[in-house]
Amino acid sequence: MRDEAQPAVPERDWPQQFDSILDSHTDEPKPGDVYGGYVLKWLIGVGASALTSIDADHVSAPRTLSVSWRPASPWVKNAVRTRSLGVEVEVADHLISAQERAGTIAPELWRELRTVTGLADNGWSLYGRSDTLGSPTDPEFLGRIQQLVVFMPGLGTRRSCWDQFARHLCCHLGQTAALSLDLHCAGDCRYELESPELKHVDPQAPFRMVAALLKILGLHGVPVCIVGHSISGSQMMGMRDDQFGKMVTRLALTPTFTYGNDAFANNPMTSPALLEQMATQEYNALKVQMWSMLVQGLEPEAARDMMLGVSEGFPLPYMRKLAVTMEPFRPISGAYLRRMKVLVAYDDPLVPRPTVEMVMKDTGFDRSNLHWALDKHHWPQLSKLDNPGWTRRNFDQLLNLIDCLLLDSSLNTSELLGDHTRTFHEQLNCEIAGPGGPSSLAGS
Repeated sequence: MRDEAQPAVPERDWPQQFDSILDSHTDEPKPGDVYGGYVLKWLIGVGASALTSIDADHVSAPRTLSVSWRPASPWVKNAVRTRSLGVEVEVADHLISAQERAGTIAPELWRELRTVTGLADNGWSLYGRSDTLGSPTDPEFLGRIQQLVVFMPGLGTRRSCWDQFARHLCCHLGQTAALSLDLHCAGDCRYELESPELKHVDPQAPFRMVAALLKILGLHGVPVCIVGHSISGSQMMGMRDDQFGKMVTRLALTPTFTYGNDAFANNPMTSPALLEQMATQEYNALKVQMWSMLVQGLEPEAARDMMLGVSEGFPLPYMRKLAVTMEPFRPISGAYLRRMKVLVAYDDPLVPRPTVEMVMKDTGFDRSNLHWALDKHHWPQLSKLDNPGWTRRNFDQLLNLIDCLLLDSSLNTSELLGDHTRTFHEQLNCEIAGPGGPSSLAGS
């Protein structure tokens, strides 16, 4: 018989450290071994063992910071606390009172904010990826962002309820920052008066607060998507697209529609007359009881944070005023809600499907902008204990909708800001070209 040539053992081209570890093993294949067996038995077995022997803890992930194309924002250095959410996502917590003490921003701007909102103090959190945008306390941080997502919580939730999803969003959209703020007396939100004026709690008041804050912080020229949850989402549907401008899009997340809703029929929490007759102790016990049922199925940390927000948020004097302004509230015609989407949970205990269908029909809302989350909770942005698979699915669906809306916001940047401000694409081409003239990549 003709002797067949033995297969050659492939040469090693891996790093020297890996090579030395492999050479220390005594079960290296012999030249007579078949090539397939060589790969499966030796490279997978011994090779995997060798890889685990290499210490890579000192090796950091590559970092490429985006180019800063806006003026620096010194106020970000005045954070009261910074936190790491993992996967290079960091968050900085801020307070109006702390910013005032620092004096970085003109004090008359904060006085004007208080006049517009009736606030004594409030807090917000700024999220972003440190490997692409730098630390959120770096004055150049906001100059590097391409877009901004603003999270507005509902009743009984503090701004920290957005931490989990903000981490997911910033991880996937590396040049997008997120900002969450407190509302409805939860967290750091405090009003000058125990019972605020009606104009400070009407359905448009939270958005006046957001607009004023973004202007003070130097973010009014950034493409924005505003995400309003629960009552913030329903209030959002009472305002026209042109009230926000072409650089702002909106997402109403599980908006609470109270009219025609059996879940709110004869509910003392939404009845001004019943709230007026209620004592503080009775009211506090009622709201804790209601939310204790709603948080079932959430992860313990999320449920605990929610109950803390409920215990401190929307006190009785505030809720009496809020109920007065919300009782006659109705979403406006869908003809004025073209640049927004609505995401509702399929089995939301607070917003039944028939109520959603009724509102969509009454308003003429574009059904192509109505989306359903396969969830039985009121909080798609929070982790679920009873069905963890829902968490990732909801996060991805929410992320995709926001990404789509951000694209719409960004398309109007150049038109509104004028020739003195470049679009992101134009800025990139300018940086590549340098002072010598246009780049060959221009227009690509």
